[in-house]
Amino acid sequence: PVPVPAPTFALAFVVPNVLKPLSTSVTAVTSTVLSSAGVNDVSASPKERKRGLTSTGVAPGVTAVNGWLACLASVGLAGSFMAMYLKYADKARDWGIVAFATMYALCSYVLAYYWCIMWMDAVMLLPLCILGLNRLIDDGRAVLYTVSLALIVFSNYYMAIMVCIFIMFYYPVLYLIKNRAKGAKKCVITTARAVFFSLLAVVMAAVML
Repeated sequence: PVPVPAPTFALAFVVPNVLKPLSTSVTAVTSTVLSSAGVNDVSASPKERKRGLTSTGVAPGVTAVNGWLACLASVGLAGSFMAMYLKYADKARDWGIVAFATMYALCSYVLAYYWCIMWMDAVMLLPLCILGLNRLIDDGRAVLYTVSLALIVFSNYYMAIMVCIFIMFYYPVLYLIKNRAKGAKKCVITTARAVFFSLLAVVMAAVML
């Protein structure tokens, strides 16, 4: 028998097992977005439905396009912000940053919940928040960390709770990696600043709580 080249075998496996589920997901989310956009809006008046409008007076197609654009913007910015964080953390400029940023932007959580736009904000802003946390530990600069965490809390408090739990466990590891030999005084001061600016971020977004 003639041996099958590895790239050909890989393509034969990837195409049916990846592209088909992806197309199914696209069809499903289109249906969901159109439904949420008001294609079958029972709250619309007969006059509005006759004119092809939703109860808000907006054409369903326009709302669906806006939803898709918001989804694409969130996913694209998530990858871009992750690339910024990886560039800062690794001090490298290679294709590895592009690869890992793309994997973050297209992770399983995003593929499962991209139809829910408000849950994408935390995914988009998390790399900026972690980048700000790195700058807070390295240089004492807290603006990026405070603003990005405040935006996460402002956009969705449920996802903000998950992000805060992650930061609570991630901060000790990050500090020990960066400043293990700088003594207890430095640790107390930096930790106190991190706690203060975290509380400040929550207070800034308290209008939504």
